[in-house]
Amino acid sequence: MGSDKVKCPHCGKVNKVPAAGDGKPRCGNCHEPLPRIARIARIGPSAVRSGPQLAQLEDHWRAISG
Repeated sequence: MGSDKVKCPHCGKVNKVPAAGDGKPRCGNCHEPLPRIARIARIGPSAVRSGPQLAQLEDHWRAISG
């Protein structure tokens, strides 16, 4: 199981937060809530243009818009 390092916006202390935590991390120094971590996948432009996800998104959008 991995962990991420998160800087506390309240006191500036760096905290290790488990990747599979309970979703409510708190600073070990000041005990204030830490910001949530969001993982964003990086994909290249060619994968976006040719991937099946784009075609599904376009079809869904057309169905909604009329």
